[in-house]
Order: sequence, then structure tokens, then C-alpha cells
Amino acid sequence: MYSSNVLDNIGNISYRLAMFDSILGLVILFAAALAVIWLAGGWLLVHAMMHPDRKTYGVVLARDGITDPKELNLLAEEVTFKLPDGTQSPGWIIEGAQLDGPTIVMTHGWTNSRYGSLYKAQRLVQWASRLFNRHRL
Repeated sequence: MYSSNVLDNIGNISYRLAMFDSILGLVILFAAALAVIWLAGGWLLVHAMMHPDRKTYGVVLARDGITDPKELNLLAEEVTFKLPDGTQSPGWIIEGAQLDGPTIVMTHGWTNSRYGSLYKAQRLVQWASRLFNRHRL
């Protein structure tokens, strides 16, 4: 028969293996959770970069922004541009201060709209004869 020391060692080894298995399971669980968080965060970041919130008319109104060139004392006519693909794009033709100045065609950036471009138009109007500010659909 086995001595009691041998049986105690076997008991200690099986206890240690059981502890190792439970710790290993916990480490795997934390690693899996970390991987899910990392992947979800990466997806959210890429999605936010590819589909940013646009500054629409409602957003400009909510932030007490400018929605009409007349609010900046700009002489403007609201027009609808007909594009070659058959779609229409609303915009403004803003009169500039220089009769012999260039005509400036303005388009807004990825997350902006024609309303956000009005502040730029206010700065450019002194050098231009006309500014075309259109909305990208």
C-alpha cells in the first residue's frame, strides 16, 4: 500500500491541477472579453469615421446657427442646381463685392452642409464677384 505522504502528494497535485484549470478558464474568459471589446470598439470607430453625423438644417437650428445668407447680410438668391444625373441640389448664388473678381464655387466638407459653408462665404465675398454654394446630396 501507499504511504500517507504519497497519498497527500497525489491529493495536492490534483488540487493544484483543479486550481490551474479554474484560473486558466478565468484567463481565457478575460482574454475573450477583451477581444470582443477590442473588436467592437474597432468596428464602432470605423463606422463612425465612414458614416459621420452630418450638420443638417435641424442640427444648425438646434445650435442657433445661421440658416440663411441674409442673416449674415449677404445678397443671395436661392436656386436649385440640376445635375447631369437628373438629381437636383439646392444652393445659393451669393453676390460678391468685386465686380471683376472671380466666381467661387463652394462645396462643404464630409460632415458639413451648405449652412456651415455660410461662414466661409462671408469671408470670401469681399474678393469674389459671385459665390455658388450648393448642397451635396
